[in-house]
Amino acid sequence: MAKCARCNARKARRRCPALGNDICNLCCGRIRGKEISCPPGCPYLAHHAPYQEKRILERRSGPEAGAVRRRREPELDDRMKWLLFSAEAALKEIADRNPAFRDKDALFACEYARDKLARGERRIILPGEARRPGNLAGEALHQAVSRCRFERTTLIAGAAEAYTVEEQAAALDYLIGAVRSLARDDWEGRTFLDKLSERFGRSGGAIDELRLIKPA
Repeated sequence: MAKCARCNARKARRRCPALGNDICNLCCGRIRGKEISCPPGCPYLAHHAPYQEKRILERRSGPEAGAVRRRREPELDDRMKWLLFSAEAALKEIADRNPAFRDKDALFACEYARDKLARGERRIILPGEARRPGNLAGEALHQAVSRCRFERTTLIAGAAEAYTVEEQAAALDYLIGAVRSLARDDWEGRTFLDKLSERFGRSGGAIDELRLIKPA
């Protein structure tokens, strides 16, 4: 049996349609949906998706993860509040368009956007599928925080200020904490999303003094 095309150490037992080559089980698990853009028809993606989703939710709900998120919470001055508000608005729009969107989907979208910030554009994708995102909601959220600009209210009009990658990541960490604190273990529900919709409804779509959904 041939060696894995990725690690060249273990036996290649699986055909990877994304790489167009044979890889071992371990490499498949390590890069699946992370370093490669897996096609929807991949049998290994479909078989392991529910298990991986459960593991991710468990890991994101643990006390250790909560402590990390709290350490990363940004200082909520008007600048950061505007970035967070823009991210919340993007999530609300996604949820409004898709009634099947749940709190777990909001969490995965935040995690995807956060991971993409950390990785940049370093992803292995299928030839001819350069525009196919791995998570549509995550892509939309990533674009929302990446394009957000802060305009100071001053007598002299100035250029809108861009946010650093570190600020964008901190905002997503804060939002992840908010989703986790409200969803708790009911990931199939919409507790966080309903709270988000309620707050935007009260404000009539306005900034509502930049009040945010805060993590516990």
